[in-house]
Amino acid sequence: MSAPRREPSAEAVATLADREAIRAELSAYFEALGRRDWERIADGFAPGASLDYGTPGVRDVEGNLRLLRAGVERLTSVSTLLGMQSRVLAQGDAARSETAAFTAHLAAGMGPKRMRVSFVRYEDAWQRSPDGRWRVCERRVHADVKGWIDPA
Repeated sequence: MSAPRREPSAEAVATLADREAIRAELSAYFEALGRRDWERIADGFAPGASLDYGTPGVRDVEGNLRLLRAGVERLTSVSTLLGMQSRVLAQGDAARSETAAFTAHLAAGMGPKRMRVSFVRYEDAWQRSPDGRWRVCERRVHADVKGWIDPA
């Protein structure tokens, strides 16, 4: 005889829904990056968010997106594979996540084709916005491994 099945609490269901909503926001960010949808990318950040993409002195959303856009516009393709080990800890209207990603970007240009690959970790702090959506209020990006390869 099997043990009786217990229904999850409303709190457990809400926490699970929050984790999945944050994972969906992460996926939407990387999909928008590949489509060069700068409006959608900007909309994923809370007003006044602090971002550390590795450029000294640049912490605001506008400055980081300007640099990100300049870099992406020099590429012919942008691909990201999110790691399954994305951890999300949500409690109330605040959350933290750490997400691993593998990126492969094909550089544009007249010379031989080159591909930039990297293993990157995103450490994010999230807040639930008044509209119910989760938005990044703080991001720190760690490029653990990066380099150029010949895609052929």
